[in-house]
Amino acid sequence: MATKDTFTFETEVQKVLDILIYSLYTHKEIFLRELISNAADALEKVNYLLLTDKKEAVRDGELPLEITVDFDKKDQVLRIEDTGCGMTYAELKENLGTIARSGSLDFMKLAQEDKKKQLELIGKFGVGFYSVFMVAREVRVHSLSYHKDADSHVWVSSGKGHFQIEKSTRQKARGTCIEIVLKDDEKEFLDSERLKKIINQYSNFVNFPIKVAGKQVNTVSALWGQNKKDISKQDYHTFYRFISNTEQEPLAYAHIKYDVPLQFSAILFVPPGNMERLGFMRYEKGLQLYCRRILIQESNRDLLPPYFRFIHGVVDSEDIDLNISRETIQNNPVLQRVKSSLTHKLIDFFSHMAAKEPETYLKVWQEFGAFFQEGVQSDYSHRDKLLPLLRFASIKQEKADTLISLDEYVTNMAPKQKEIFYYLGPDKEHKADSPHLEIFREKSIDVLLLSDPLSEFMLSEVKAYKDKPFKSVEQADIELPEPEAREKTDDQAAAGPDKKKKKAFFTFVKQTLGEDIIDVQASKRLVDSPVLLVNPEHAPGIQMQKLLAMMNPEQARLKRILEVNLSHPLIISLMRLHTSTPDSTDLKDLVYQLYENAALVSQGAVPQPEEAAKRMERLMTRMASLLLKDMG
Repeated sequence: MATKDTFTFETEVQKVLDILIYSLYTHKEIFLRELISNAADALEKVNYLLLTDKKEAVRDGELPLEITVDFDKKDQVLRIEDTGCGMTYAELKENLGTIARSGSLDFMKLAQEDKKKQLELIGKFGVGFYSVFMVAREVRVHSLSYHKDADSHVWVSSGKGHFQIEKSTRQKARGTCIEIVLKDDEKEFLDSERLKKIINQYSNFVNFPIKVAGKQVNTVSALWGQNKKDISKQDYHTFYRFISNTEQEPLAYAHIKYDVPLQFSAILFVPPGNMERLGFMRYEKGLQLYCRRILIQESNRDLLPPYFRFIHGVVDSEDIDLNISRETIQNNPVLQRVKSSLTHKLIDFFSHMAAKEPETYLKVWQEFGAFFQEGVQSDYSHRDKLLPLLRFASIKQEKADTLISLDEYVTNMAPKQKEIFYYLGPDKEHKADSPHLEIFREKSIDVLLLSDPLSEFMLSEVKAYKDKPFKSVEQADIELPEPEAREKTDDQAAAGPDKKKKKAFFTFVKQTLGEDIIDVQASKRLVDSPVLLVNPEHAPGIQMQKLLAMMNPEQARLKRILEVNLSHPLIISLMRLHTSTPDSTDLKDLVYQLYENAALVSQGAVPQPEEAAKRMERLMTRMASLLLKDMG
């Protein structure tokens, strides 16, 4: 063999080099990630040999397994050295002179089309080593194979068409040292702090020590690769604070390991607070994606469905390519299987928490319940598993922070109850005192209390749970038994059976209110209140109507049905007034005031506040006159 052999790069290699040297300029620091990744692979290989019966065949078996990064500012040289398996003459020629993977042509095509994709493309097509030429005038690769009979050689190239291989006197111990003579405008890579920052960003969890200026940089271990039994709660919390750059502790965490049919590990965290609820922008961070502890993507938003976007964490799989671009992930079968498995595991994690740690789950729900509802509405494949995770307040829960599941509601349904009743009100206090709930309280029938109009969207989409349809108590077509018999006054007893008076009064009310209502009906649900407004069959609830009106201001206001409690003293008095003075202006004002009271209770506002104020003034004037008259 000649002392110095010169070879010409493979045509594909030279084209790749031309693109890397002359076309791609951003994210140049990626070369360090690629070289450290290669070094870690070399260390993994020799570590395997040292742990098997081939240990005796390995050169320098006592060497520590590590990666060293140092530099010489005077000569403008950066060095990355490892004590891995090293390379022989033939391996230097093969590994650094050719591209074995056919995808190199795809790399060249995509890189030329879009220079912004370089970070995602480098490494994906087997060109990771050549990224060094983005910053190098010359590269010298000194290497000594683990084979005891091998000699040390150095591979040298400037990336311009050819490379040379000759014997090396520098490499005296097993491993590889890459000497990079930096270009004049790349001196930033001769700064230890800059190097540490790059290593912390991309290579912090490499399974071997990485030293810069003699000090180990990657001090945080990759917890996901360790046995769960060996990891403490404090270890998980420390890891969360590191990857999330926060001093807070997570609400919960899940450590997931998968071996078949694909291999991956993940640690997922529930953050302590919901930033979206606090008015911040939508969560967009995503999960950190690793391949053999090397960071592939800082923020991958496609590894979990959108409704789990609040989850922080890391995923590491040996089955994926070194780089996966956002554009290709939807068609990548490995990552799609990872996503499916992660989603199943995460839902199971929350289900177990809800059953075994209900207090912790309640905290999760209070912060992120809206996301679970979003999942129920959008994810048909997981809906049946997400529905039991929903939690609601209800009229039977006395404590404000007590919530129930749909399973608990169904288990405790009243005899012969066929529907799951819910009520959406503007606030908790309003819901608690609403006339819509009077009959349910009297009959001891529970009603779920919703606080978000989007919850009604969700329930209308789901329609039923365990064959029990969801039903809003605002709907007119609710079928309930008559209220329990209560002692009635003489006036109430007299008013009830007179169908003719009732019909005449209802006609008067409907004519008085005109276009503001659809109909007037006798109520079977009111107990203590005189009237209430209900929605016609299949119509959305009032809060949903408000939301739709905000989205489309031109949408016409939905008309409602006025239900009247014929047993209420005020209604009895108004019916008597109608019999004696059917054309009374005061009577019309009183009827309208009742309607506006019902609108105020039901929807928090009256349709025409100016007219309502004038009407109230007339009634107050009339009342004041009557009071003065009574005083004599």
